[in-house]
Amino acid sequence: MLVIKFGGTSLGSAERMFSVAKIIKSDKPRIVVLSAVSGTTNSLVEISANLYNGDKDNANKLIDALHDTYK
Repeated sequence: MLVIKFGGTSLGSAERMFSVAKIIKSDKPRIVVLSAVSGTTNSLVEISANLYNGDKDNANKLIDALHDTYK
């Protein structure tokens, strides 16, 4: 069984996602793992740090910005 993992910049744009789709298309069985799109993990870490430090207002602004990215 082939396991293939993609994330970060390899999923950072629609064009790159189409490239990944071409790579994973196959008649052979495989497992495909997709992680966060480029920049998402950093945003989540920053949101967490703000919440940990008690800065709920800034955390909410960052959450809204991340949400808008995926609208």
